[in-house]
Amino acid sequence: MKKTGTLIISAFFILRFCNPVLAQWSTVPDVDNNLNATVTDFSSCTDGNGGAIYVYVKNYSETDVFVNRIDKDGIIKWGSGGITINASAGNQSDAYVCEDGFGGCYVAYQDYTVPAPAAVWVQHLDSNGVKLWAGNGVSAFNIAGTIGQDYLTLVNNNGSGVFVTITPVYFGGSDGVYSQKINFNGALQWGSAGSRVKIPYYERNPVTVADGSGGLVLTWFSAYSLRAQRLNSSGARQWDTANYYLNSPGMSILANQKIIRDADNNFIISWAGSIAGTTTGNNIYAQKINKAGTKLWGTNPVAVCDTAVDQGTPELITDSVGGAYITWVDLRTPIGVYAQRLNATGVKQWEVNGKKIFVTETYYTSVRMCADVNKGAKIFKYASETGVPYSHLRIQSVNADGSFNTPAAGLEVSHISSGFTIQNSIVAQPNSEAILFTLGAPTTGNDLYAKKIPKGCLSEKPLATPVSTACSPNRAILNWQGHLFSTYEVRYKKTTDASWTTIGNIGHVNNYTFNGLQPNTDYKFQVRASCDYNGSKTAWANKNKTTQNCLVLLNTTESSNAQSHNGMQVQAYPNPASSVVTLRLPFVQNTNALLQITDIAGRKRYTATPVLDGNTFTIDVSKWENGIYLFQLEISGERKMYKIVVLH
Repeated sequence: MKKTGTLIISAFFILRFCNPVLAQWSTVPDVDNNLNATVTDFSSCTDGNGGAIYVYVKNYSETDVFVNRIDKDGIIKWGSGGITINASAGNQSDAYVCEDGFGGCYVAYQDYTVPAPAAVWVQHLDSNGVKLWAGNGVSAFNIAGTIGQDYLTLVNNNGSGVFVTITPVYFGGSDGVYSQKINFNGALQWGSAGSRVKIPYYERNPVTVADGSGGLVLTWFSAYSLRAQRLNSSGARQWDTANYYLNSPGMSILANQKIIRDADNNFIISWAGSIAGTTTGNNIYAQKINKAGTKLWGTNPVAVCDTAVDQGTPELITDSVGGAYITWVDLRTPIGVYAQRLNATGVKQWEVNGKKIFVTETYYTSVRMCADVNKGAKIFKYASETGVPYSHLRIQSVNADGSFNTPAAGLEVSHISSGFTIQNSIVAQPNSEAILFTLGAPTTGNDLYAKKIPKGCLSEKPLATPVSTACSPNRAILNWQGHLFSTYEVRYKKTTDASWTTIGNIGHVNNYTFNGLQPNTDYKFQVRASCDYNGSKTAWANKNKTTQNCLVLLNTTESSNAQSHNGMQVQAYPNPASSVVTLRLPFVQNTNALLQITDIAGRKRYTATPVLDGNTFTIDVSKWENGIYLFQLEISGERKMYKIVVLH
């Protein structure tokens, strides 16, 4: 006796939704935007519109310099591979970038091939990445006899051009510090060799800032002392030309000083140094100078921190009211990150030797800082902690009075999986946001990453996007636009129910899959954000969706377009179909068959008695409703069932 049965083969009927375009920045702490691979060095600056421009040296058979732009939405603007800066082949290095004030940038780099070893070239690009100066750009310094032009810095001249500073190197030593001023169109302003800032005597590590009047202020390391100079708009020295020292007598200076210009066009410098004959280590100091060269915080600098152990790698930003925030790595037990705020007169505002910023123990660290809301500071710590990779990054938001907006341990915002941080930078934005760049070394090699750091927690309810379902009738997926400093919770219910089913904190994600739903049922789905800063919650964002009344189908490894009958294929294509569907039936000794097609409700839509001779024929489905249809094939009293999908 023959058996009669129904074979139902699995399929998924997928409904597509038109989602709004969301920002491309990652909002998951342990996932950053990967910008490029095999990078050896990089520099970054703002693009003036909420994004950033970054220049990097990339290793091929030779090293080349590339530049690219990532906009405020996290979209790469100048091609996935960036723009090659150097026109010549050969080895280039030490690339730096600064904004031009109009959405473009200046790029400076050392070229070891033309026209002389380690000549510094400068190129200007507009906001579209178009090179504005021909060839390699402009050769900034024509200094005969050098074997290198070292310690390159680059500073925007308030939208009218750029300052470049170097220390030329000869055999046997250096030749002081030189600066060059280049206008917007690429013309050298301070002669072909630039302005000689200081006579030779082991000059190193110049750090520069525009003076706001067409000139430049520099500090540099010279024979274990810290010196400073101001060049006016013509490149002439304005301060003591022979012996302008920032440090106290007997102080040995480390070459990691920082300089900023405040709102009153004064200049604040911070550095690490030690004084011979004392019991203190390398400590943190600061001084403030006006344009005339007068030291405003006393003859000797302010001792920001002078404990008996070492401090180093200070970072410095203005507090917007004449003072400054200074943060550093401190070897007090346990090692950690400390910070201090100095007011406009140099008086400490927090604990006498600084405030500890992160309570967690730290084994290795570097720090960065940028402005925060309400004249505060965001302090970033790259560190290795107990059980945490070297690439671990935390952030702390500090108010002007030294109180924290974030938890005492800070918030994790980034890390590179299975790797460690080689280099990092912060591009601050005027709205208290920032873009974090990290050159890391995961298992695949040196990669460059970026992440946008928002100014604070999300106060509005999340932007929920359409709920998606598939022809798994008990599932729905709710999506929303995530935020770096928010975790989320979701809930759902049938629209006819009074109570919600709530799923608690699901972490730093931007979607959630609800399972165990009923098919062909109206549901409400909601999501809300919880602030990582203080745990405050937003209002619920609401979305509705009806689950599909999908056919529950058995699994098979066969294609939905090629279905079998006793090992013989029956094909229906295209599947899904919008206008016509073509059926190819098997050859079974010229046997007649009965073919019926019905909708899910069992209503007949097509009937035929084809001969199973392997031929094909088409069925017009252009006027059929969207949905799943079953076609039943009866051969010699045995019935088998298959499916087709109509989707207009």
